[in-house]
Amino acid sequence: MSTATTTPKSDTDFRLPTNVKPTHYDLTFKTDLENLTFKGYGIIDLDVVEDTKEIVLNASPDLSVSDVSIHSEALKTEQVQSAAQVTAEKDQERVTVHFAHALPKGSKAKLHLGWEAKLTGSMTGYYYSSTEHEGKKRHYSLTQFE
Repeated sequence: MSTATTTPKSDTDFRLPTNVKPTHYDLTFKTDLENLTFKGYGIIDLDVVEDTKEIVLNASPDLSVSDVSIHSEALKTEQVQSAAQVTAEKDQERVTVHFAHALPKGSKAKLHLGWEAKLTGSMTGYYYSSTEHEGKKRHYSLTQFE
């Protein structure tokens, strides 16, 4: 009898880095059920645990992230800085936001960002389903966010 062995995945394969800790989310979603799309804007309050120039977020591969900036009174050169670069790692379902100036350890910051995507029927993330009412097909959106 043989048994298969698999190498356990590293924590970095499924856990976000711990350089920042989110403490509050203020999220706004606008859903277009006719075109099956959504967009939104968010402000995420962060405690900066380590000096860092990047923030990694979980994101659907179909999500387009834009208008990213960080607000921090601890930054001596400027209080608001736009993202120098936003990269998507679609296979890991993550987005990394890169900034020109590091956020100092022990400071607080507010990450501002926008997003948009198509609603899918995949039953993951923010998605749509359909029903028929009085002979008409109607869409509704739902999520399993926690």
